[in-house]
Order: sequence, then C-alpha cells, then structure tokens
Amino acid sequence: GSVVSDSRGQSTGSATGLSAETAQNSYGTSSSGIGLSATTAQNCYGSSNGSGTGLSANYTALNCFGASSSGKGLEAVTIAQNCYGYSGGSGFGLYAHNIAIGCYGQSYSGIGLAAYIANSCRGNSTTGTGQSITYKYNMP
Repeated sequence: GSVVSDSRGQSTGSATGLSAETAQNSYGTSSSGIGLSATTAQNCYGSSNGSGTGLSANYTALNCFGASSSGKGLEAVTIAQNCYGYSGGSGFGLYAHNIAIGCYGQSYSGIGLAAYIANSCRGNSTTGTGQSITYKYNMP
C-alpha cells in the first residue's frame, strides 16, 4: 500500500514481506527476499532469513531495525537515523548510501557499518571490517 501503519507482512518465499511507500510501526519478514521495503520507514522492523535485505528504505529509515541471515541487515539510500542493522553472514550490517546518524551496524564477516557521512555511529564485525566511512564525525 501507499501508507501502512501498525501492519505486518510476511513472505515464505523470495518475495518482499511488506512493501509500502511509507511504513510506520510495521513489521515485515521474508524467507529469502527483502523483509520490509519502503521509501520512508519509521519505527519498523524487517528481517530476511536468507540472503535478502532485512529492511530497505529508498529514502529514509528512522528508529528502525533490520536483520538478515546473510544479506544486508538494513539499507537506507539517503538517511538512516537511530537505526540498527545486523547481518549474520558476509553482508553489510547497516549500509547508508549517504548519511547515518546515531546508528549501529553489526556483521559476522562483512562490513559492520558503511556510510558516506556518519555522525555518532559505530560498526562492528566479528571477522570482517567494522566500519567503512568516508567522512565521520563524533566518532573515534
């Protein structure tokens, strides 16, 4: 739908669990596809049990959580703020193409947190690279 709130979506295959232009307070899960996909996601949770992305925001992710077994945990094209992303495999924990603020990313063997600009963020990886950030602020 265009705008979904307090919703839940699920796919047992490779399709997207929940897809919307704007998603609020919603949950999406997929066996191998994208858990939750939205242009703007707020207070959302997305998970993929395969190589898909847990939560994908084409614009902004705010206060969101994304997890994937082996793909990207959380991906935001423009801004990720106060988000957490986790990948249990070689995927990015959290990948913000442009800006990440107050985010945490964790990956088992991939990059924990990747962003062009990051402010007050942290990335960690068990066997991979913790962070890949071009410009970082208020960070060690």
